[in-house]
Formats: sequence, structure tokens, C-alpha cells
Amino acid sequence: MLTRHDTTATIKRLPMTPRLGFHVTNRCQRDCDHCLRDPSQVAVDLSLEAAATAIAFARAEFGVTHVSLTGGEPTLHPHFVQLIDLIAAAGMTWDMVTNGERFAEIFAQLDEQPNRGASLRSLSLSLDGANETTHDGIRGPGSFRAVMAAASICAVRSIPFGLQMTVNCRNVDEIERLGLDAALLGAKHVSFAMMQPTGTALDEELAIGPDDWRQIFHRIERLASVLRITVVAPEGYWRKTPEPLCGPLRGETMHVDVHGRLSLCCLQSDVPTGDPSEDRTVLGALTPASGASAATELVELRATASDALRKHWDSAERGSWRGFSCNTCLALSGKPHWTDGGAGGGQAERERWRGAWAPAKKRPRLRVVP
Repeated sequence: MLTRHDTTATIKRLPMTPRLGFHVTNRCQRDCDHCLRDPSQVAVDLSLEAAATAIAFARAEFGVTHVSLTGGEPTLHPHFVQLIDLIAAAGMTWDMVTNGERFAEIFAQLDEQPNRGASLRSLSLSLDGANETTHDGIRGPGSFRAVMAAASICAVRSIPFGLQMTVNCRNVDEIERLGLDAALLGAKHVSFAMMQPTGTALDEELAIGPDDWRQIFHRIERLASVLRITVVAPEGYWRKTPEPLCGPLRGETMHVDVHGRLSLCCLQSDVPTGDPSEDRTVLGALTPASGASAATELVELRATASDALRKHWDSAERGSWRGFSCNTCLALSGKPHWTDGGAGGGQAERERWRGAWAPAKKRPRLRVVP
């Protein structure tokens, strides 16, 4: 079964539960080459007060009953289990994207309170290669084994989990093998997301062209026809028309960044470029008294972005990248995005650990196999 968050003539979109997304923290043990965050900056964690306000807001204004946690690495939040307690106390369920490195420690803490684990719907383990060399080359030494250990624990404890690959030029030849490995490991789903440009020198060596992205999606379709587990192609892949709109613009999801501010979607959150105060995709921080006005502002933001996306869809300015909705939305927002000449838009003006955002080391590019 192939799931994607839009509809074409051949792919049926599955219904989604309205959800709240939390950018929990900027902290992470890793320095992945495709990551958007900036480890050189002082880490920011979503406060429990902001999380509680957002949960109450999402339930009251939009009927949200589910929370998705991303980062950074969510489990590095200094009050992670207390955040889970807030979600469970509100009668909501949760899922999380994680690198798996604190898996055993965190689940020991979840076991201390029955509602913590009971409210967990699923986990997505970040796996960016079907072998240790590829994955660790993108995410750092030891990270592949951490994911495998976490997947094994999930399988033994019957915890629903999936594997999530951010596809780029270095791992694109391993899509089919990773899908098969996911099924053999007992995963419930496997996801293949398009890499978003980072605005750094690494974009050049990780980039994939629009024609190859179309072929990649066809490969994912064929994989879905073979595997019995759910194969997910997230928002962003090419389609003929902008309708139906993506989950955030349809109102199925809402996102809160590490500062407790509403934003258009997770792809727009904390992109390392430009002046954050000028980012029109981010609203003000939520407060207990701002619910009604924040809901109105969010609806208006979605409408403005939807109109801009529709108007720009057939514009020749996008060249061969026309039809890639997330990339178009990022371009309209002035964020780093793909163009016919490579990565365009705002550029990150800060370095990362190990100088990864300085001029990148040249690595051999992998060929895309149709």
C-alpha cells in the first residue's frame, strides 16, 4: 500500500487524524549532512508551559487528538517524559521521529507510568542507508547500529515502528533494499522523504534533479506493489496539479516550533537562513489568552499560502521544478529550495560541527537508477 499526502489518479490518499506537530528541541547527538538545524547555536527546548498551551489550543480550536514529536532528537529534551505525561493527560496519542540512540533509557522511563507507553501510537526510526557505511557516512559513526538496536527492541516489545529515509544522492540506490529490510525487521511502514536543501555547500553533492525525482517516485510505487507493509511517500513529490493541498494547508496538521510559535509546517520551521523576525510563515507564540486570534491567524496564513501556491503552480519561473509543491512553497517563502541550477534561495551563513557547512569534502555521486 502506497501512502502519500496528496491524491493523483492512481494513488489514493488515506484519511489522516488531525495532528499537532511539536519541534521539541534543537538538541541532537548527530550532525547529519542533510540536517537544517545549527548545532553551533545555543540549544532551545520547547517549554512544558508552551506545550501545554499548544495542546489545549489544538484540542479546543481544531479538535486535534494526536501529537507528532520531531527535533533535533526529541528524547534529548530535558523534560521529555513530562512532555509525554502532558500528552497522555490530555487524552491524546503521540508518535515520534528518533535516531534511536536513547531508546532503552527512555523506554525504561515510559514504563514507570502506564499512560506513557499506552498513548504511544508509533515510532519512526531515521535510517538513511540500507548498510552501515552509507547511513554512518550521512549521520556519523555508530548511528546505524543504534537504529538496528532500537528496531530490535520495538520488534521484541511489539511497539509499532517504521523506518524513515531522507533520500539524497548518496543513498538513492538503496531505496528498494531498505524497504525490504524494513519488512524483514517487522516495521509497519517505511517512508522515503525528499531531501530539502540546507542552504549550505553540502547541497551540491546531495542534490537530485527533478527528472530523477520523478523516477524515484515510480520506483517507490513499484516497491509498494511488492511489499505488504505501508510504503509512504511524504509531501513534496511531483504531481500535475496543486489540488488537493498538502496536510498543513488542508488544515489536517498544525506545527509549533521550539519557541512555542505556530508555523505553517515543519519544513518551514527553523530553516537556517535569513532574519527569523521576517519569516512570514511563523506566527507569534501561543498564550492561554491568544487562542481565538491565533486560530484566525493560522487559517488566514494557510489561505494566503494556498492562494500563492495555486497562482505560482504553472509559472514558467519554476522551470523543471514545477509540480513539486513543497519546493515551490519554500521558494515562495524565500527559503532554500531546489532550482534548475542547483540549490537557490537564502543561504545559511553559519558553520556546523566539524565545519560541515563550510566548503564540503567532495564525495563520489551515486547514479540514480530508474
